[in-house]
Amino acid sequence: MMGSSLGTRLAEQGHTIIYGTRAPESEKAKVLVGRTQGNAVALSQFEAAAAGKHCHHRRTPFGRRDGGHRFKTET
Repeated sequence: MMGSSLGTRLAEQGHTIIYGTRAPESEKAKVLVGRTQGNAVALSQFEAAAAGKHCHHRRTPFGRRDGGHRFKTET
């Protein structure tokens, strides 16, 4: 649920939100998009990653001792 908390808070600050999910057409995804301010959308995980232009979060849980989180910001 971190994505829903983070997404709604970032949307309140004026950011465009793209949620990546395995089931973008699910009722749960539709409710989340509906309660997020602005132009939020839910896409498949692949589509969401392809749509990101400025910042993306890649999680690689296997073979990493630090939890598998990597952040890359493009300028």
